[in-house]
Amino acid sequence: GVRLTAEQFALMDALSPDVTFISADVHTDARIDPATREVMRQSGGVSLAIIPMVAGREWLGALLLSSKEAGYFDAHKLYLYQNLAEQGAAALQAARLLEEQQQLAALIENSSDFIALATFEGQVLYMNAAGRELVGLESAEEALNTTIPDYFSPEELAYTQEHVIPAVMAEGRWVGEL
Repeated sequence: GVRLTAEQFALMDALSPDVTFISADVHTDARIDPATREVMRQSGGVSLAIIPMVAGREWLGALLLSSKEAGYFDAHKLYLYQNLAEQGAAALQAARLLEEQQQLAALIENSSDFIALATFEGQVLYMNAAGRELVGLESAEEALNTTIPDYFSPEELAYTQEHVIPAVMAEGRWVGEL
């Protein structure tokens, strides 16, 4: 196949994330630019539909459809294709979020800082490699059998309970060193 970019087609500039574009016959439709018309001619396409793929407020792309039949895209077909575009947008968004989550997880795991997640009760849910090395644990599973207070001296634990935890609860974060 040939990869075509949006910059090659003036029609793409006229699209919006909230309006489906339909042309019953690209060869007679004045809205169709010469490049689009030529691509459609070469492929034997007559009808064209461009359905925005939107997830939330983010415009992710468009589902481009063509048919060799003039006037092909009736209300029923558009309904089905719009559902397909919505599902495709949701899948694209999920894939992007998964990729971002994997990148964040890799950053946390490979950080040289001690990073751990715990319940409000202090039960460790996750500890990165640097944290495990710092406290002498050999595996992630071993860290799950510990609590955050296990890693503090009595003085640090008192300071944490009196200052750090209240700051996190009030402001959503705490910055400092123990």
